[in-house]
Order: sequence, then structure tokens, then C-alpha cells
Amino acid sequence: FWQGESLRLARCYRGPRRGDPDALSVFAEFIVRAKPADPLLARALLSRGRMFAELGMREDAIEEFGRILSPTGALSIDPRASEFADALLERGRTLLELVSSIPATDASARRRRLAAQGGHDLREYLDRYADRYDHRAGAVEAGYLLARQAIGDREWAKAMEAVARIEGLGGADSEFLRQARFLKGDVLLGQGEWEEAVEA
Repeated sequence: FWQGESLRLARCYRGPRRGDPDALSVFAEFIVRAKPADPLLARALLSRGRMFAELGMREDAIEEFGRILSPTGALSIDPRASEFADALLERGRTLLELVSSIPATDASARRRRLAAQGGHDLREYLDRYADRYDHRAGAVEAGYLLARQAIGDREWAKAMEAVARIEGLGGADSEFLRQARFLKGDVLLGQGEWEEAVEA
């Protein structure tokens, strides 16, 4: 595990030559050999998922995050664990990134299904973790992503609901509130309410 982590931190996700050690292959070997109860197993899967996402290999990333989140898989990760929370946020974000890579003119069932699953993951993240201080930044990101998705779909009520959740996460001078105001302005502009958007 620690060799894979060192290679990941060095951003050596893939070896320069075939057979050279790299983080993805070292973690893959660790995952194959680890026992399901190994506490580092979820961290290895999470690291692989993040590396795949960063490399633009979103479907592979979603699969790795899904292994952590699966209630029927070999792992039995407690939803209160930070790895579970992180995997839920990461999968939601990655699903929405995958949707944005599909042309907007493609109104396929797959695109709608991926968007629905990404939104579901982010709402679940907010429901489970928004009240936890250690996941406050993640909750803001989840709310922001949900608001952006709703704005893109021109679902103004859902966008305003997401903005309200972000506003509730911070104090009067917080970065959270500043982000919420920008989103609120975007929603109001989308609805043609110019004066209210300027005030937001």
C-alpha cells in the first residue's frame, strides 16, 4: 500500500515504460492480495478512483468508487467512514463530469441515467454528511455541483434549493456564502430577473 501511496503522491500514476512500477499497478496488486477487512483496502480503491478520474478515465474511476459503496460487494464499509463519504462525493462528481463529456445534443437514456445517478449520489452525500464539520467543504462542493446541474437543466427551483443548502452551511463572511451568492445570481439571470441577480 505505502509504495503505491508514495508513487501516487509523486504523481507517477502510470510507469514511463512497461514493467516500471506505478501507483495504479501497485495499488491493483495490493487490492488483489488484501483481505476484505483490511482497513487500507478502501483507501487503495479510493486512490485508484481518484487517479483514474484525473487521467480522464471516468468509467474506471466510477467502478472503483462503486466497489467502496456497494452494499453487496466484498467490502463492508460503514457509511460513517470517511472513505465511504469521499467515494460517494467522488462518484457523484465523476458521473457529472462523464455526463458533461457526452454532447448535450445526445438525449440518450444513458446520459439521463448517469446524470440521475450523479445527482442522487450528491444529494445522498448532503443528506448524510452536511452536518459533519469534517465534511463541510465536501457538502459545499456537492451543493455547488447540484446547483450547476440544475442550472444546466434549467430547473430553477432545484437550483435555488441547492443554493439555499449552501447558504446554510456558512456564516455571514464565509466562502460558502460567497459561492452561494454567485450561484443565486446565475439562477436569477437564467430566469431573466436581472435586477435581483445584480443584488445577489
